[in-house]
Amino acid sequence: MLTTSDLIQAAKNGQETMIANFLHSSTVKVPTDLSEALSWAAHNGHTKVVELLLEYGVPPNVQDAQGNTALHWASYNGHEKTIRVLLTYGADERILNQNFLTASKFARISAYSSARELALEEKIEKMSEEIIQLKAKIHQLQSQQPSTQNQSVVDSGNNNNSQLMRRFGFYHI
Repeated sequence: MLTTSDLIQAAKNGQETMIANFLHSSTVKVPTDLSEALSWAAHNGHTKVVELLLEYGVPPNVQDAQGNTALHWASYNGHEKTIRVLLTYGADERILNQNFLTASKFARISAYSSARELALEEKIEKMSEEIIQLKAKIHQLQSQQPSTQNQSVVDSGNNNNSQLMRRFGFYHI
C-alpha cells in the first residue's frame, strides 16, 4: 500500500498512473495530505498530475510554511500550462507569501539574479508613477493660470510648483 510520502514522491516525479491509482483507491485526507503533493507537482511542471490532484478535490490555494501556493511554484519555474490549469481550478493570484509576494512577483524573482534587482525595479516603477502624477498636477496648474502669469511665477522662483514645471519642461525659458 502506498503512503502519502510515496504520493508526494510520485508527484515530484510526475508519475501520473501511480497517482491516479492511489487517488482512486485511497481514503487520504484532503487537503493536508495532498497539498504538498500538489505544490511539488506544480513546482516541477507536472501539469497532468496537478490536474489529477485538483480533480480529486485538493484545494489550489493551500499555502506551505513560507506562504507559497502551487501557483507560486509553477510561476516561479515558468510552467505556463500548469499555471493555466491552476487558474482554471480557482488558484488565486492575489495570495501573498511571507515575503509579501504574489505568484507573479515571485516568478519575477526567478528571472533576476537577486531579489535586490527586483526591489530596484519596483522602486523605478514607483518613481515613474510619481513622475506621471506630478506631470498631471503641473499640467492642471498650467491650465488654471494664463501663460503670462505662469511666466511671472517661474521668473520669481518663489513657487514650488513653478520649479516642478520648469524641471519637467513645461516652460521654455
